[in-house]
Amino acid sequence: MKKRMNVSIRKAAALALGLVLAVCASVPAFAANSVPVAPGYPPIAGDSAHGFRQYLVINSGARIPAVEFAYSIAPGQAAAASDGNMEILAGVGQPTVGKAVFTEGEETSFEPAAGLELDDFQEYAVRTVNFDFSGVQFTEPGIYRYIVTMTSAGQQAVDYDVQRSAQATAKKRVLDVYVLDDDYVLKIDSYAFHELEDAVPAGSQGGSASVAEQHARLVDKSEGFVNGYATQNLRFGKKIEGNQGAKDKYFAFTLSITSAAPNATYMVDLAGAEDVSGNTDATRPSNRAKTNPAQFTTDSNGAATVNYYITDGQFVKVQGLPRGCSYELTEDKEDYISTVGLNISPSRGDADNSARITGTIADADIKTGFTNTREGIVPTGVMMAAGPAAGIFALGGAGLAGFIAVKRRRSGEDEAV
Repeated sequence: MKKRMNVSIRKAAALALGLVLAVCASVPAFAANSVPVAPGYPPIAGDSAHGFRQYLVINSGARIPAVEFAYSIAPGQAAAASDGNMEILAGVGQPTVGKAVFTEGEETSFEPAAGLELDDFQEYAVRTVNFDFSGVQFTEPGIYRYIVTMTSAGQQAVDYDVQRSAQATAKKRVLDVYVLDDDYVLKIDSYAFHELEDAVPAGSQGGSASVAEQHARLVDKSEGFVNGYATQNLRFGKKIEGNQGAKDKYFAFTLSITSAAPNATYMVDLAGAEDVSGNTDATRPSNRAKTNPAQFTTDSNGAATVNYYITDGQFVKVQGLPRGCSYELTEDKEDYISTVGLNISPSRGDADNSARITGTIADADIKTGFTNTREGIVPTGVMMAAGPAAGIFALGGAGLAGFIAVKRRRSGEDEAV
């Protein structure tokens, strides 16, 4: 009996010991001064839904050119925390950025737009360019800074970043990515696009969380890049003078354009002329009823030659010729004396004696033309002026009539005798 009891006691003790060991195995062991080890953040990838705007501004009457703008993106400069401002981390990974592609002659807008200032004579087209951070892995909260640079080579008549801040570097913008801690989980809160590489992060005094809560606005925030397309107008006219000058005579002009944009269309304002030249007696038959083109298109080399037919007081305005293109204006003066320039502007609004019938489009409109003169000179000692001669003939006619009347009266008296 006693032996059975001892066996039972040993079994119960073994079972109790097993339970104790099992419980101990399920409880982590701690040293006297040990702390929990942080598990680390699961990496988070960016997205491709954020970007900036690329504006292209032109003068009214010009057309949007075929042009492409490309960009690069690289890590910005890291900056340590100071004066209560958060640190800035250099960007990580290899994000990409798209392109802004404009097509020749596309539709433009006059409507106000964020981050864009227009003069009364300007209009614009716009593209949205997106970033792609989908391949970038962020592993810690912080402000990651990148530099976005416009990389396109210079294209004819395109001015880069014409409305940038005076403090900004041309063709560059700064992109800050705000990565936050959301209860041990990383979250990309926002992308801030701005101008200054040494700018203090938005909301940095209160930490990155304040950006999400207060939507703090950067003082140098940018909507994107604003580029201009520099063009000018070329206006030419006709003035006819002289006592033999026929003011209803249409003369032929030839305008040659070179070094313009290839395969580009340029608009022509004919408000000061006519769509079709007149069919007047003074006009050479080959110049009658000729169409004045309201537009013309250059060839693959950017060249074009076009003819116009205008008369006294008329003028033609070619719009939107790009800076750097060359022009040459000639006319068939026929039997007139031709002088380059206009004695009186055909617009009657601004005097213009320009002799610039050849040249290169630069930073001002070209206003020129030809004054054609034809004078008839009356030889002296052979012919009398039309006015005095008419008077003499009138007096002679009256004397002759009187002589005939007297003659008849005397003849009648003789017959009566």
